[in-house]
Amino acid sequence: MTAFLCRTCGDDQKKNFYKTARYQCKSCWNKRTAASQKEKVLKVKKQYGGKCIKCGYDKSLEALVFHHRDPMQKEFNLGAKRGYSIEKLKPELDKCDLICSNCHIEIHSGEYHSQIVRESMACPAGIEPTFAG
Repeated sequence: MTAFLCRTCGDDQKKNFYKTARYQCKSCWNKRTAASQKEKVLKVKKQYGGKCIKCGYDKSLEALVFHHRDPMQKEFNLGAKRGYSIEKLKPELDKCDLICSNCHIEIHSGEYHSQIVRESMACPAGIEPTFAG
């Protein structure tokens, strides 16, 4: 009898298992954790109002994102902390607004275009601007 046996799909090939999870193969483990993560994100979005604070969009929770109000206060990217509990994420979530993807793009598009204008107006290193006059 093998020490590795997936309770979900029946796989028993050792190479398909993580060292610490002998009861579920990598594929089934990843599907389960992805589904759990998705449920957690949807729950949090509902807790934070379930709609865009800018335009009121509320048709799909999946189209809503958390946007940091002040990027200088951002301690970490929420998406990078997948395994964190809601309690651990709450201080960072409280620094964010829930907005729809369209409004999020508009916010960052304005920031991006402002940066391009600033960079295009800057002189290359070592070159002093000259003014006609």
